[in-house]
Amino acid sequence: MKKTTTQLLSQISQAKSLQEFQRHNSQELTYPPVLDYYLSLFPKHNIKNKAQAISLSENTSTYVYSVFRGERPLNRNLCLCLALAIGCSITETQTLLKYGGFAQLYPRNPRDLLIIFALNNGYSVVQLEELLSENKQPLLIDEKKGK
Repeated sequence: MKKTTTQLLSQISQAKSLQEFQRHNSQELTYPPVLDYYLSLFPKHNIKNKAQAISLSENTSTYVYSVFRGERPLNRNLCLCLALAIGCSITETQTLLKYGGFAQLYPRNPRDLLIIFALNNGYSVVQLEELLSENKQPLLIDEKKGK
């Protein structure tokens, strides 16, 4: 991805046809696979392997491995758990959410505000779950899929 969103918006408004725009910008219109991006963050965060990240995510390993294998869909809550698990920054987390096709964190949303606070302060998944519970917000981990 070399062109900015602003450049793409400008070009589409000037394009004579949708097909022309898509043909000239096909490389610009996709994101890398979200899990590939996630795995690329491991070295920066001193994560040795998937097993370590999955353990820190506080989700059952069979569930998360099935997501990594493409057998189950990734959801926003798991994406957030995985980000917290390896200590992602807000920017990295927003990128994960964007690449996964999920709504990015929005500070005017009470639940998202708590998640942003947790990310900024290095909270674990368990610590965030406690914060969400204390503030009567939906938890990240579905009881059926969590530990």
